[in-house]
Amino acid sequence: RTEFIAQGVGLLAPVLAQRKLLEAARSAGEISEGVVDTIRQPLLILDPTYSVVGANRAFQEMFEIGPEATLGRPLFDLDRGAWNIPELRAVLADILPRNTRVLDFHLTHEFPRVGRKTLVLNVRRIYRTGEPTRHVLLAIEDRTEKASLEEQLLHSQKMEAVGRLAGGIAHDFNNLLSVIVGYSDLLLQDASV
Repeated sequence: RTEFIAQGVGLLAPVLAQRKLLEAARSAGEISEGVVDTIRQPLLILDPTYSVVGANRAFQEMFEIGPEATLGRPLFDLDRGAWNIPELRAVLADILPRNTRVLDFHLTHEFPRVGRKTLVLNVRRIYRTGEPTRHVLLAIEDRTEKASLEEQLLHSQKMEAVGRLAGGIAHDFNNLLSVIVGYSDLLLQDASV
């Protein structure tokens, strides 16, 4: 009877260990999902065919596109092909085959729902050791407002330079006019004498 109990415990130990591992994996997955969804930076997780397997709330809010129109769909088909951008295709083409990453890739593009966006993309392959599944993480930073402010600053600097130039020209012209008026006065005085 003791031997029978020992065998039962021996059989249950691997099952219990596997159950603990599954619970730990599920918990880690829930934590990861919570972290990704909390991050303010838009994130996409793409499978090897570049279909979206994960999109956080920040992505959905920034591009005004819900999970039903995002998850499971090819990135390049999102929002009626708005993401079918040749430069983005070229960047993604090297990530998985070459196990590379791209940092600070600048992209300006007109999106139908949200208009012109200036974006900085960081892209890298993500995978778990020992698993053949490969995914791509696409992190997006919106620099539209910063680019607009920089453009406004540049415009105001140009206008200031034009103002200074015009002021300088007006000053020089005024000096010439003063000389002409002075000589005109002298000529009028000579003519009246």
